Amino acid sequence: MTDFDTLFDALVHAMDHGPWTHRQTHSGVVISSGHPTFAPSDPPHPAEGFHIAAERTDVTLDHVLAYFHDACHFADTANAMTTKSQIVRVDDAHVDHYRAIVRTGFALPWPLQDREFLHVVATRRDVDPQGRPRVLIAYDTVPEAGLPPAWDGYLRCPMAPSGQRATLLADGRVRVEHCMTYSLGGAISPWIQDHVFHRGHIGAYHDEWVQAMDTLAAESAAPALQTGRPAA
Repeated sequence: MTDFDTLFDALVHAMDHGPWTHRQTHSGVVISSGHPTFAPSDPPHPAEGFHIAAERTDVTLDHVLAYFHDACHFADTANAMTTKSQIVRVDDAHVDHYRAIVRTGFALPWPLQDREFLHVVATRRDVDPQGRPRVLIAYDTVPEAGLPPAWDGYLRCPMAPSGQRATLLADGRVRVEHCMTYSLGGAISPWIQDHVFHRGHIGAYHDEWVQAMDTLAAESAAPALQTGRPAA
């Protein structure tokens, strides 16, 4: 069973301690990359991870939590490479402490095999060390025993602690961050992932985050959701 407190701590540590190198700021989206650590004594992750951030005046913490707690909805609405998504199991449907197992599939350029991520989603609403309200949505790979096998034609990839953080700033803006680290696996070594896919990842994460923020802003015009959709 996942230790969720440790998972949230790992996500926050990766976001705050990277180490991250700024790569691009465009359309209000700041993208950094590096080899994150997930605890003070951890070695850097072998494959490059990414940290993406934007600040908004047209969203609330409630809407951020409502949007991102459904990782499949996030993938479906923000990532043009998403091909499949499924909420495999919901263990706690309340948006403030949501617990679910989901999987998402993504297309890779030919002749590469498409990839699938099977992971837990967990949420927490709390305050940061400065006393500012925040929400956390954390992902992590889960053991496959008892869960569906990868979709036909897909290679299942391991995901390191990843997810989102939204913080209410003193001036009323909401800072929304995304941290994602994984290994593509198969014939794609960490070196190839870092060097051959690096530029493509930057462009893809920029487009994804612009679309995510636009979708989030549009959904913020209506009351925030209270629970996730059922497993299917």
